[in-house]
Amino acid sequence: MPFAQLRNPVVRRVSINVAALGVERLARLVVALLVTAAVGRHLGVDQFGLYNAIFSLCTLFAVSSDLGISRVVVRDLVSGHDNPGTLLGTAIAMRLGSSLILCGVTVAAVAISYRSQGSEPLILGMLFGMGYVFRASDAIDLGFQAVTQGQVPALARMISLGIGAGIQLWLIRRGSGMQAFAWAFAIEGFLMALSLAWVWWRFGPPEFRRWRFEFGTGFRVLRESWPMFVAFLYTQVYYRLDTILLEKMRGGTEAGIYSASAKFYDILIGVMPLIGVSLFPTLARWYKDDREGFSRLYTQLTRWITWLGLFGVVVLYLLRDQVVDLIFGQEYAEAARVLPWHLASAAIMFNAIFRAAYLTLAHRQIILLWTSLIGAVVNVGLNLLLIPRLGAEGSAMAGFVTQLVALHLTNGLFKETRWLFRVSLQTFLPFGTPARCS
Repeated sequence: MPFAQLRNPVVRRVSINVAALGVERLARLVVALLVTAAVGRHLGVDQFGLYNAIFSLCTLFAVSSDLGISRVVVRDLVSGHDNPGTLLGTAIAMRLGSSLILCGVTVAAVAISYRSQGSEPLILGMLFGMGYVFRASDAIDLGFQAVTQGQVPALARMISLGIGAGIQLWLIRRGSGMQAFAWAFAIEGFLMALSLAWVWWRFGPPEFRRWRFEFGTGFRVLRESWPMFVAFLYTQVYYRLDTILLEKMRGGTEAGIYSASAKFYDILIGVMPLIGVSLFPTLARWYKDDREGFSRLYTQLTRWITWLGLFGVVVLYLLRDQVVDLIFGQEYAEAARVLPWHLASAAIMFNAIFRAAYLTLAHRQIILLWTSLIGAVVNVGLNLLLIPRLGAEGSAMAGFVTQLVALHLTNGLFKETRWLFRVSLQTFLPFGTPARCS
């Protein structure tokens, strides 16, 4: 982006917002990787695998508490909703209510899945569920996103992140067990809720401050968002189920090896979704006012992010043995064998980073539902086929094929997404007529 454009207040605000969210997300991912590696070394491969399997089962339900409403709410706030306080207040109430319900579902799922292993898995599930309930406070961020001020809540989340990391390192020094680290997760969520409440009280946009819950608004939002909610739930199935199936079918050691490799995948793709969230208001304005300009912007952003991500993929592939040994230790050396498949999955993700945003703007969230369902079916089937034979490596292979099918090949099934095939090609070709959305 030329420096002269930074004199434009809109461009400058978007740039600051993207930079702040990128720094916050990158810091969160790096700290999470290093702290998780320290916890993994402390617990050992087998216990680390069990810990991550229970965490993945809890995450499978808990992160779906968003109900798919985030992009719909931000889109309507940007478009000039008649009563933004009611819209935001309803969204926050819905997020909190769904978090409480899904917390109960999470605890029940852990109790059923690990009933033969004593009370410890149940306690872990309760603590993870509690931590996710506190994290429902992140719905406050929707108001900041709508006015492109995501850097404000990002600061609050970084404060809670630093304190949470400090607590976990202290627990390692004390020689604590799995329950203590689950308590640290819950405490970090509580601190995040307090920090976000303070930044909203101090910096919240005045036009969104009068929160009010309204059933009609909630039903209207859900009518649009439910396909995204179901699609996200399916997506979580093929993101989280692999660790759970590995622990059940091959034991904690294979799950621990897989979890170590997956942390590098999280690093690679972790910053990209937040960049997408930060740019969503800008994409929404372009889509509304200039469809051809939106198509050019979508293609250009996709190209930049794909090539940036591929650079990280290649570097990490070449150094995979040294990086795994340095961060996790020799006990996790087998993770370097699994890592290439996770890197290939990340490369697929980069090229589809704005796909969900486009389908939201086009009011075609139902496509996300069907493609995610296809991906979930493919993933579960491949995991059941490959895990008994290849263990962690087989599960990572299943993840790669799933990403390829769900994010790219299924684009050919729907008229609204066929132009995305051309966008994918133009990411790597410097010529050709620019693709244009319908």
